[in-house]
Amino acid sequence: MSDRDARLSVVIPTFNNVAVLAKCLDSWQTYAAGEPIEILVVEDGCRDDTPQYLTDVAATAWGRRQLRWIHETNVHELRATKRGLREARAPIVKTWHDDMVGRGP
Repeated sequence: MSDRDARLSVVIPTFNNVAVLAKCLDSWQTYAAGEPIEILVVEDGCRDDTPQYLTDVAATAWGRRQLRWIHETNVHELRATKRGLREARAPIVKTWHDDMVGRGP
């Protein structure tokens, strides 16, 4: 998917929550793979395994198509979300918490 193909950007700020974030991204992969959706994770200075996890997921076929992540330095959730809103590429943008998991239809 190119930058112009995304119809929805989903901004997910995260801080030291790798296990929960993994479940969140797994649900996006399960229920929205192939959809014109950009998942934009704002990693806010995580000191756990989140940066490595995001690097690994971004290297997968799904990650290359639909995931972008950017680093912030502990700016807290509101500013991390605002950064994601600025970086979003799609004409429609929504915010999503890293502890929210899709359950499907």
